[in-house]
Amino acid sequence: MATTMTPLQPDTEAAADLPAHVLRSHTNRLLAYITTCVSQWDWHRAEDLAQDAWLYALRYADTSHTAVDTVSGVPEWLARSARIVIRRYLSPVPTVDWEPLQQILSPTEDWPEQWHTVLAEDGQEALLHVAAAELAAARTTAADVTALGVAA
Repeated sequence: MATTMTPLQPDTEAAADLPAHVLRSHTNRLLAYITTCVSQWDWHRAEDLAQDAWLYALRYADTSHTAVDTVSGVPEWLARSARIVIRRYLSPVPTVDWEPLQQILSPTEDWPEQWHTVLAEDGQEALLHVAAAELAAARTTAADVTALGVAA
């Protein structure tokens, strides 16, 4: 008996903002990309992860950009969303409240890679400390540059 796969349909109002052909044209490539990123034993989770990637993208991504990700073959905004969903699946951090983190720091797709590592290994509180230290250092550096520019 052959198994038929039905295309994923992001079930969110934000999907209405994208033309149907965009959803259809990228669904299979997204699913193929996610399947290559998860363990061969987790292939059955790929559809769920693809659905989550669509939902994340439709909620947070700037879908106006049309550049295509060379690795996945889908738009960069969708590829970034897929990577976030895959990272959360492969390295779950059960006590993370994502909404406040993204409001305080920025959307996770804009985070430096080390922030994801700190979050996965040490948790949300450690990430906030590291981010605060890095942001303070960046402000100090910017102030030093401004002071040098004014003094010159």
